[in-house]
Amino acid sequence: MRSGRPEMPGSPAVVVDASAIAAVVFNEPASDDVVESIGDARLIAPSLLPYELANVYVIKVRRYPDQKTALDGAFSLLGALDIELVAVSADAAGALAFETGLTAYDAAYLWLARRLGLGLDKVVLRVAYYLLVSACTSVLNSRKQY
Repeated sequence: MRSGRPEMPGSPAVVVDASAIAAVVFNEPASDDVVESIGDARLIAPSLLPYELANVYVIKVRRYPDQKTALDGAFSLLGALDIELVAVSADAAGALAFETGLTAYDAAYLWLARRLGLGLDKVVLRVAYYLLVSACTSVLNSRKQY
């Protein structure tokens, strides 16, 4: 991963979030979808990405201590990924979080995508849609039928 200002010309770019990168690095079920959706685009993310990925790693090791060696190996690959990290101000992320109802973390990704005129990775949008549909289905199923 590298820090800096994103280059706009050249290959298509996409703002990727921690869940998409974690899916690939930790070989989660969505990894094939992530790879397919991103293709050969340049990857850009807010500079908070490594911290979010470190948190995913810590949670996985705590949850699956018997898999620590494999998780260590997967986590060590993160530095080799060619993801351009861009600073997003906490003020901008916070303001957008209030405006949209997102967390400040998620708002940082959205702010960056808007600033650069880029799309968020499609996988994240599909996951968000799935979670919304699941939540609605759960609520509907919990209501009694008369």
